[in-house]
Amino acid sequence: MTITAIPPLDRTSPTFRAECDIYFASSIPTLTTELNGLATDLTTKQGLASAAAISTNNDKIATAADRVQTGLDRVQTGQDRAAAAASAATIGTTAAFSDSNPIAKNAADNTKQAKLDLSAITPGTTPVYAAPNKSGTLALLDDTGVRLIGGPYTPTAAANVDFASIFAGEFDWIECHMHDILPSANNEVLMMRFFVGGVINTAAVYGVANDGSNSALTASGISIANQVSNATGSYPYIGVSSRIGIRNINSATRIKSGEISSILTGTGGISGGLYGERRNFGFTGGAITGVRFYWASGATFLPQGTIRFYGFKKA
Repeated sequence: MTITAIPPLDRTSPTFRAECDIYFASSIPTLTTELNGLATDLTTKQGLASAAAISTNNDKIATAADRVQTGLDRVQTGQDRAAAAASAATIGTTAAFSDSNPIAKNAADNTKQAKLDLSAITPGTTPVYAAPNKSGTLALLDDTGVRLIGGPYTPTAAANVDFASIFAGEFDWIECHMHDILPSANNEVLMMRFFVGGVINTAAVYGVANDGSNSALTASGISIANQVSNATGSYPYIGVSSRIGIRNINSATRIKSGEISSILTGTGGISGGLYGERRNFGFTGGAITGVRFYWASGATFLPQGTIRFYGFKKA
């Protein structure tokens, strides 16, 4: 800002008196106004400079804080890497991949999560799950109409092979598949009885009317195969294989119906005969929970062969 110069006074001038009047009436007030304007301008610029300095200082503080945060982030990143390494070294115990934690969540709603339960795996083993090379929907065992509910079992050298509570209420039709079952003696009859509430029913409550020609039904049990010989040749070419279907297992009043088809295989794989019938088991002793297999004359089983149970879900 420019300051207007005050003209000098000449005491010898004949107009000195008039010049003094102008000096005090005009020049000095003008100078005062200009000095006040200069003071205001300086104050404003000083404020701007102060604000700029404060802002610069704040920026420096923020930058320093950012640098500190960056350092903390780097430290956290290092800790995360260390945690990931530790996690990878302790998978299955206390790691981030523990099956107690969700492994996936829905993108639209993160309250929808999934876990992988590994509690049924045998200790010390690491199963490998291979993803199929295609897209699709996963199906659970409960989604299928038929399911393996027991087995394969191998009989022990005992007089009875019991499955007391293998039938579940969600099934109304059971199939038993057995392969290469043999007695410890010759010319035995393979029999079956039912469990009710987990307790074997040995009473004479089985129908005696035949549905075929093989005397399949008796008062105290159901025959599966007649005249089964023990292992006199080379296993696995000797034994009885059978498919047993049982319906109405959960009914307390309806007769248990089904069919049995058995084939006896002799030495060298030669067929020893076919034993097959459709039948009404004649049992009205209540809902059944399982079966017992035994030999009519009390022989024991040879420890060989397999027995499996399949359940057909209720419609």
